[in-house]
Amino acid sequence: MKKNSKMKKNVIRINESQLKNIVKNSVKRILKENGLIGPEGLDGVEKTNNFVDDVPFEDDEDEEFDAQSEIDYVCENFGDSEVKIEGVLDLWDGKYKVSTTCDDIRKAIYKCLGRDSEIMGPEDLRYEEATNTVILKAHHHDGTNEFILKPL
Repeated sequence: MKKNSKMKKNVIRINESQLKNIVKNSVKRILKENGLIGPEGLDGVEKTNNFVDDVPFEDDEDEEFDAQSEIDYVCENFGDSEVKIEGVLDLWDGKYKVSTTCDDIRKAIYKCLGRDSEIMGPEDLRYEEATNTVILKAHHHDGTNEFILKPL
């Protein structure tokens, strides 16, 4: 028996509608994994192009940033209430608005960070004492997710 030196290539052909469905299902899976959508699925998620305006901050470049200390500070000052999370996920195919709740501020922060995101500096986790609001930017390989956390 003679071996065929040419290997057949499998080609999958999909139309635009099928591609959109694949992307939508991938986004849905990622949002569910991070607890950022509820039973309504993507019906409650709005695609968007922007969210939080950049606010200037003072950065002391001589100090080494300690994310855990910043998280502890926010948790001490925020209080014990449930938390409303509103945010924008910056994914490979666009930006998506999300909204959910969490039992407490520490859980909310870690929910926003997910598995693969990190806080890079003091500008990424800000506690606004006057409004008891937390602004969180979570950096990852596709971009930066932005969240506003408020007490319920």
